[in-house]
Amino acid sequence: MSTVPVSVYVNGNLITSDPDQPAAAAMAVAGGQLLAVGGDQEVRAAVGPAAEVIDLGGRCVIPGLTDTHTHLARHALEVRTVECRDFVDPANDSVAELMRRMQAAANDKRPGEWVIGTGAMRQVTRLAERCWPTRAEMDAAVPRHPAYIAFGSHVIVANSLALAAGGIDRDTPDPRGGHIDRLPDGEPSGLLLEHAQQTVERDLTQIYGFDDLVESLRASLLQAAARGVTCIHDMVQHPDLVRAYQVLYRQGQLPLRVGLLFRVVNADFSRDALPGLAFENGFGDDMLWFNGAKLSIDGGFTGRSAAFKASIDGHPLCEPIIRVDEQTLAETVDIYNQANIRMCVHAIGDLAVDQALDAFEKADTKPGGLRHRIEHFGNWLMTEERMARAKALGLTPVPNPPFLYYLGEDAYDLLGGDEHYARDAFPFRTMVDYGFKVTAGSDGPGYYVIDGLRDMATLVTRTSFDGRSFDPAENLTVEQALTAQTIDSAWLGGKENSLGSLTAGKRADFVVLDCPDLYACDPAALAELGVAATVVDGRVVHGSLD
Repeated sequence: MSTVPVSVYVNGNLITSDPDQPAAAAMAVAGGQLLAVGGDQEVRAAVGPAAEVIDLGGRCVIPGLTDTHTHLARHALEVRTVECRDFVDPANDSVAELMRRMQAAANDKRPGEWVIGTGAMRQVTRLAERCWPTRAEMDAAVPRHPAYIAFGSHVIVANSLALAAGGIDRDTPDPRGGHIDRLPDGEPSGLLLEHAQQTVERDLTQIYGFDDLVESLRASLLQAAARGVTCIHDMVQHPDLVRAYQVLYRQGQLPLRVGLLFRVVNADFSRDALPGLAFENGFGDDMLWFNGAKLSIDGGFTGRSAAFKASIDGHPLCEPIIRVDEQTLAETVDIYNQANIRMCVHAIGDLAVDQALDAFEKADTKPGGLRHRIEHFGNWLMTEERMARAKALGLTPVPNPPFLYYLGEDAYDLLGGDEHYARDAFPFRTMVDYGFKVTAGSDGPGYYVIDGLRDMATLVTRTSFDGRSFDPAENLTVEQALTAQTIDSAWLGGKENSLGSLTAGKRADFVVLDCPDLYACDPAALAELGVAATVVDGRVVHGSLD
């Protein structure tokens, strides 16, 4: 009769995120489960002398981190596209450089093949020219291939052949929920916002193939593991992405835990598909499960298309694009609430947030129910009234620390500085004090890598990479930031009984840091903190325990 091998990890500084036992020195693992957590001798005695002993060398160990808002599968194949992101390569600092890269890529393509670039959110504010590339510049760089650069999820700049392939010309009306930017003579400038992107944007799986998608997906998951992430809540909008996750799962090659959030309305999944299948939250297991559905009310602040009612001197903060009307929103939230399916509603502007709150009120949602979410709520304009309404409805705000880290200066300007709405932006401490479980949704990796330690540092310092700081009274402590990305994120995914802390009986997900004590680190240095090993279900998926 075979027995499951037992491993004992000793001589560590374990920060557990378990309020009943916040610190320990050792843990025992078997079959991907934590058998015991405590002192060295206590744990050794609990499992007997036959266990393999692994010396942690005094290093700090924390529970695996969760990123509660990603688009990892959607962006996995972008590794095959032209790298235009300045957040990834600082050399991408001008339109001229982007055009050089697109031209070089086109030279390696057969005539008619698409040339696709991946840029970063709000890159227009950091390019030397301080403007988006134009259709004319794209045509000059790539004259014989349809081409575009996607600057995040809300902005595409396309050349003439790409516009023609999408059926866009001077007579094409703006699609519902989108905008075609135009030159003074009425011709499209090449800049497409929100739903106007859809006819031009290509399905990368059709270009590169399903096998490449699976390979790239696994590589992207491993990249997240390298920064301490053991679980993601991933937004998926196409059946191929779901199939790719299932292939990795069946092959035993899925390195991280994934809660799938299916995009509905204006997606490849119809609104009625999921309730019709009778799926409910949590269907699956602790490696891959159905985590809910997502829809988007408005555009993004990076494309200046979010729906704000707040204004400065009578001028709206953005030119709003509404992607889902209020009736469809209310109907959808009600259908999913009745079907026992969690709804995650994208709402960037305060007008969109109020519409989301109205929809949940009409659906009569309650605390202790499905743990519905409002994505991006918690970044700004989080008034007492909105918090009270959200709390009464059992809603969880999901803020985005990388918006502060990478786009803090831009957000500060959009919100009118301290004399207007920026003063109260990114109110992480207020949310904790109000009783919300704060989590960290990166919205990556399309614009920057997924990095749990970077997001922890941002929750603590509330300072952007280029030095923009927000009110320090809203900073979290390191302990609060760790709680946000461990036990509170596990709760948000409905997995608090099996994930989120180093507790006997839970799954063995942990991160070994290149430091003796997380709490003794300079908070500003957390973003650069090294990860010696990341372990998921007792398996090392990054680094080494040597």
